[in-house]
Amino acid sequence: MKNKYKSLKEFLVSHVQEGRNSFCFDEVYTYHGGSRASVRQSLYRLVKAKELFSPKHDFFVIVPPEHQNRGSVSSLWFIDAYMRGISCPYYVGLLSAAALLGAGHQQPQVLQVLAQKQLTPIQKREAHVQFYTSPVIDTQFLISHKTPYGYVGVSSPALTVMDLFRFPHASGYLNNMATVIIELADQIHIRDLKKVMERQPSKIPHVQRLGYMSETLGLSKIAEVCESFVLKQKHLNGVSLNPHLKNGEGDLDPKWKLIINDTIETDL
Repeated sequence: MKNKYKSLKEFLVSHVQEGRNSFCFDEVYTYHGGSRASVRQSLYRLVKAKELFSPKHDFFVIVPPEHQNRGSVSSLWFIDAYMRGISCPYYVGLLSAAALLGAGHQQPQVLQVLAQKQLTPIQKREAHVQFYTSPVIDTQFLISHKTPYGYVGVSSPALTVMDLFRFPHASGYLNNMATVIIELADQIHIRDLKKVMERQPSKIPHVQRLGYMSETLGLSKIAEVCESFVLKQKHLNGVSLNPHLKNGEGDLDPKWKLIINDTIETDL
């Protein structure tokens, strides 16, 4: 039986005591017991007072007192609860993952999240989340990153590097990608990289580009893994190093079957 008119403040306090910082509307509505309209009105009064933050409709985040002047919190603090609430497998990836893994040159202004289904961005106050669709979310390539309110799934160094080539527009294109690869190289486990490549058989051009780039940057172990993978392919098409340049002309690298239509420079 539904509880009748319990205090909304008590609900928030109990959440904080349990180490939770977010909830959905139906959860608090069931607890409170009032009408949907009155509960919603009370919640949005707290949003206006910056005690709550609503990054998405009917999803609310409790704002700690020390953050109430901003009225929001880091996207990392609520993304796991939000994705679980909509039953969508996900992981933090690309430049956001690189930053969490220690790539010091990468401090993206938005949290980049790969999700199993297409989602609209979150853009509320200081919380910005950009979603990229990835039909397969393979948990064996994820690591757990601790936040004040639990853990979020983050792509491993090997998966992060391969994803840069899947979403180059979100990765700052070749030069920025090269900088990330150098910074993460020592963390990449060769066995993991092999597995990631094997699970992306239709993405052979990504491996060709990573192999050439790694060889150019002096990352021989990564280059050797890429070369081994490329040599196993029965059909290997010549592709451009930078497929986003209109200029597709350049010398063909015979090892990687790449048309070298761009140069690689890093920030390091």
